[in-house]
Amino acid sequence: MASRKLETNFPYLAGYLSRFQAPKMIDQEHYTWGMGCVATGLGAPLLGGACFVAGLLMGNWGMAFLTGFLGFSAAIAAGIIWTLKAAKRNKYIPSQTELKLREVAEIVGRFKTLDKDHQLIASLDPTAMEFLEAGAYHWTRVSQALEGPYFSSSRLAGHWVAMRDEAKRSADEAMADLLLLAFRCMGEPPRTRNEDLRELVVDLQRGDLREVLQGFKTVVDKDWRDYAHRSPNMAGLYEPASEICQSLKSLADQLEPMAHEKVEAEIGGTTESHRTSSASSIELLLSEMRAVRQAEEELTNEQKS
Repeated sequence: MASRKLETNFPYLAGYLSRFQAPKMIDQEHYTWGMGCVATGLGAPLLGGACFVAGLLMGNWGMAFLTGFLGFSAAIAAGIIWTLKAAKRNKYIPSQTELKLREVAEIVGRFKTLDKDHQLIASLDPTAMEFLEAGAYHWTRVSQALEGPYFSSSRLAGHWVAMRDEAKRSADEAMADLLLLAFRCMGEPPRTRNEDLRELVVDLQRGDLREVLQGFKTVVDKDWRDYAHRSPNMAGLYEPASEICQSLKSLADQLEPMAHEKVEAEIGGTTESHRTSSASSIELLLSEMRAVRQAEEELTNEQKS
């Protein structure tokens, strides 16, 4: 749950952070170790028990214990050897996309913690906050269009299903890139409003009432930007952040009319991933969407004629 301060000043960013879900990724190497331990834990007692029973059938208790122990040991040894070989074969090497998603999930967690402590707005450069809010606004537009009756219909044509999934992935990746850029603009705020107020209280104790009242008015009138961190990195990130926001806006502008104008119609394409990869991906997706729509319109005109 976002803080009231964040919801008031940056409602779309607050909504994005609340809706963000960390991607679920299976570590195949650890999964193999787990499966190997389970298989060995179940198989060893079964094999040992079977060997013990076989020894009993031979009418010799000593032989039963010996064969049971040997069967149990052999099963454990075989399970360990298999697990070691399988784990080596399935050694997990995360892709660049997975590494980025993990980093983004950590950033979102950090943002949520700072917001809970009412420090997020002060810890980020004001321009970076504005970019995040703009990006989150257009990301929300894209999400609402894709979740609407047109794109969520069970009758949606296969090429549009692929396009819908790619649009969702591209929008999520664009916001991830924007978060990575903004995170480089974090830092300690130069001052806080409370520090200014404490200084005024000290001045009040000295008896300079007129100056203190003017100081109180100045502090109260100050905007949140006056108490926010100013990052030297922002100048170099302005252009890529603008590009991402513009790409998200273009995607939303393309999707929203489609979601509304085709709701009553019979409804029945993918890209690659960084000018930032996400911005390039969205542009390619938009060109594919325009091509598909043009092809559909030409087909419709041919059928009419």
